[in-house]
Amino acid sequence: MKTSRNLFLFFLMMALPIGAGEPAIYLNKNCGRLGDRLLFVAEGIWLSMMFNLPLVVESFEYSDSFAFDQQYPKLKNSPYWNYRKLPIKRASEIDPQRENILYAPDFGVPYAEERLVRYTTRSDEYQIDWKDPKFQEALARAFKPLESIPLVTPPDDHISIAVHVRTGGAVDKSYAPKALPEKFTSVSWALEKIKEIYELTGHQPTYVHIFTDSTDPKALLEGFKRRLLSPNLIVDTVVENQSKQAILTDLYSMMHFDYLICPQSSFSFMAWLLGNHKLTFRQGKTKFVQGTLIVNSEYKILG
Repeated sequence: MKTSRNLFLFFLMMALPIGAGEPAIYLNKNCGRLGDRLLFVAEGIWLSMMFNLPLVVESFEYSDSFAFDQQYPKLKNSPYWNYRKLPIKRASEIDPQRENILYAPDFGVPYAEERLVRYTTRSDEYQIDWKDPKFQEALARAFKPLESIPLVTPPDDHISIAVHVRTGGAVDKSYAPKALPEKFTSVSWALEKIKEIYELTGHQPTYVHIFTDSTDPKALLEGFKRRLLSPNLIVDTVVENQSKQAILTDLYSMMHFDYLICPQSSFSFMAWLLGNHKLTFRQGKTKFVQGTLIVNSEYKILG
């Protein structure tokens, strides 16, 4: 009888939170491709800082390449393993005084271009200052690569332009450019921006690198070269672009260029967020018309 009673008390204790503990932010959402997932982690770091709460981040594909995968605990190895999970749609639902709660953000990752300077959730209740110095320090620690990543290195004596050409590759569904045209790169618009930067810098020797998920990067490169005929312009890309290492190389390399040209892709947004570019051109409102991406507006961001 005594043994049965002890077992009952043991399982009862296991089912209840271990004492009263502060709540935590919990990230365990599959929210798209790598860029979307990394951006979700960045948003979680901001929430953690804003509410002064611990952060729990579950692993996902590629996460083992970044320091945050070791920096933040997994739920099963944390003091919060038996807290109650509470999905939230608004930042205002977070109460730092509640005990034994795991706040699981479900804001989604909007594709609004405003996030380049300040980002507002759908509920318009909190803003992220992406270039806040303390936030930048936290991001630098969290997204530090755990292993050495080979980088695309522009020539020292050249102006450098990183162009993110997202085509969808072998990953996005065929209907995606029609549904979310801003996330895919208009090649004609990108070419215009390259020429604009070239004029802006006085036709100095310029190195342009095409970072792309295209299944035929060589053909894409040749198309750019045909339309950028200048002895002072070098245009290049990497032909093998589908491996894990190639994807990480693209992400970290884009951070170190002087100029960035990109669509509203979370992947190149992370390169902007973690980088220090002189100027970024971000594709604005875009339409998909008869198989062609037409850009109606753009965003020009200093720094």
